[in-house]
Amino acid sequence: MMANYCSQELECERIIVESEDTDVLLLSMFHFARLKRFCEIFVRRGGRYVHVHTVVLRLAEKCNVSMQTITAALLSGFALTGCDTVSYPFRRGKKRAAKIILSSPLCLEVFSDFEAVAPDIEGPVLDEARNFMIRLDNKEAISSLNILRQHMFAQNKSELRSLPPTEDAFKQHVLRALYQLRWWKHAHESNPIIPSVTEFGRNVLNNCLVPITTLLLQFPTYIDVPSFCKCKSSKCQSSRCSCVKADVICTIACACATSADGCSREQVVEVEESESEHEF
Repeated sequence: MMANYCSQELECERIIVESEDTDVLLLSMFHFARLKRFCEIFVRRGGRYVHVHTVVLRLAEKCNVSMQTITAALLSGFALTGCDTVSYPFRRGKKRAAKIILSSPLCLEVFSDFEAVAPDIEGPVLDEARNFMIRLDNKEAISSLNILRQHMFAQNKSELRSLPPTEDAFKQHVLRALYQLRWWKHAHESNPIIPSVTEFGRNVLNNCLVPITTLLLQFPTYIDVPSFCKCKSSKCQSSRCSCVKADVICTIACACATSADGCSREQVVEVEESESEHEF
């Protein structure tokens, strides 16, 4: 708001913002691209001055899009990968997120107007956000976060924080990111019109805002007690199989899921899964 006032009302030729926060840098880029009157904007970080106006102009030229498009897309990607009010994916850096956005014309197009459809985010917006999150894990061949989650869990069960969220948990995460984008994009307004926060992935509990982690059950209702087996060579045909004893199907948590011999009891089912979001 202050930068906009200095440019429009005071007709300043140069504005310097001092902040170490990356979100301030992204916000400066976003609002520079929308100034009605051109002025140079610098962000001072650790004794260095970032030439915001130069960065925005060069990025727009490199990607062959408008300054408004490139800055809005980068700001959307920043919100999705975590900020002060939105949780972050574990060990997925901001640099990789920016590279993915800058290299994808579709991502640039969808992310540039990301918050306009909230809270109804079905369709291209949610699809592209999902593709973006999957690409952060270098798994472009996978189209579902649930499948990616199973795949990564089977590979490494020790680092649960590195698992992507379920589809349902991710939708709530996207809603929270969209809400933060509303505030950022209207930061130049003295009285912005912002919808209710409870429409964007949060509830009010004891007068406090709490994130909605999921709308699904913790585990399928047809499983009374979660169980998994350690069979690797018997194809789960032995009576010693813990899943056979419990009379439940084998799941991705079972050792047979990654064994070369496979499982004779394997079934393809649509599982309503969920657990704590960890970093989401």
